[in-house]
Amino acid sequence: MKTTDMNQHQYKANSITKEIYCDIVGGAENAILDKAEGYEGWQILLNDHEAIKQFIYDEVIGLVEGKGKEAKHIKFAGKDFIMDIIERRLIKDGY
Repeated sequence: MKTTDMNQHQYKANSITKEIYCDIVGGAENAILDKAEGYEGWQILLNDHEAIKQFIYDEVIGLVEGKGKEAKHIKFAGKDFIMDIIERRLIKDGY
């Protein structure tokens, strides 16, 4: 879905989700490259498409839960919309 086709809730939820996605996946990739403590767990998670998708979704929900406007945008955008954003990013990034 193009951002121009999104309503205000979807647009903001898209931004929030992408930011959290980048933090998680980028952090995991850095941990793996640096062989930081616990990097093996990140390798396993990144190699399990459904598990990383659910992990990112849970983080999106957990970080905005009860936080006013952000929570409202996530709630009204809906789980299917959020999961679709995550799914598309994971495929695009090769996960």
